Amino acid sequence: MADFNQKVKNMFDKYDANKNGSLDRKEFTTYFREITKSLGENLPEDEVENIINEGIDIFDSNQDGVLQLDEFAKMIKFLVEEKGLKL
Repeated sequence: MADFNQKVKNMFDKYDANKNGSLDRKEFTTYFREITKSLGENLPEDEVENIINEGIDIFDSNQDGVLQLDEFAKMIKFLVEEKGLKL
C-alpha cells in the first residue's frame, strides 16, 4: 500500500503545475489527456469535458471544485480496482 500511495503522490505532484496542493480543472484535464493517450484512446473534446466534470463532481468530497491529494487518491484507487488502470 505504501508503494501505491507513493505512486499516487508522485502523479499528483507531476500534475499540480502551480504546486498549490490541489488539481484544478486544467491540471486534471492534463492528467486525463495523458492517461487516455497512453491507453491509446482519442476521445472527442465534449466527451473529455464531460468526463472531467463528472470525475471532479464524484471525487471532490468537499465540493471546492478542485481535487486534493486524498480525493485524487480515491479516484486513482477506483480506476485501478474498477477499470484496470495500471500504475
